[in-house]
Amino acid sequence: MSYTAEQRFEQIDYSETPLAQGEYEYCTFKACNFAETDLSEIRFLECEFLDCNFSNAHLTKTAF
Repeated sequence: MSYTAEQRFEQIDYSETPLAQGEYEYCTFKACNFAETDLSEIRFLECEFLDCNFSNAHLTKTAF
């Protein structure tokens, strides 16, 4: 499982390019599309989500 810290992600469509499973800490996601994506078992620690779309995202065992 990967570890990513203090990164900024802007205007990424994760419904087309899935987010890598892993742990994200102190990251910022701005205007990203997570609609219908599988975010299962991904950990978001102290992350910030601004104007993101999570419609019908799969969040089984996802930690925020």
